[in-house]
Amino acid sequence: MNDPALFPTLKTERLLLRQLLIEDDKTILFLRSNDAVNQYLDRPKTTTINEAREFINKINLGIQKGQSFYWAVSPLSNNELIGTICLWNRSEDKLSIEIGFELHPDFQGKGRYPLPSAFDGTGVNPNTPF
Repeated sequence: MNDPALFPTLKTERLLLRQLLIEDDKTILFLRSNDAVNQYLDRPKTTTINEAREFINKINLGIQKGQSFYWAVSPLSNNELIGTICLWNRSEDKLSIEIGFELHPDFQGKGRYPLPSAFDGTGVNPNTPF
């Protein structure tokens, strides 16, 4: 699924926020197994390429069902996955939502991560605290 009406692709000055692709499997495996990336995350490590592909399929199915937004973050200059941003666990009144993000260590400390852009078109105010 890559229907812009159902899943918005977003651009910042330097980054593209796009749908996760099966071709992102190696980087997803790295991100979900790297100790530095997962230091503050409470999730089991992904240990195989097959688990990474299953995760990608699960995420895209959740997007199709309207359960979440999950963007792959790539530099505008290429389609290389460098991180992800997700919006999920939206409240019933649709006024709050949880944010998750991860960034490859090679790209950390390079500038502002585009979290506010991820809210465009969701109807959620990113400045509303829980």
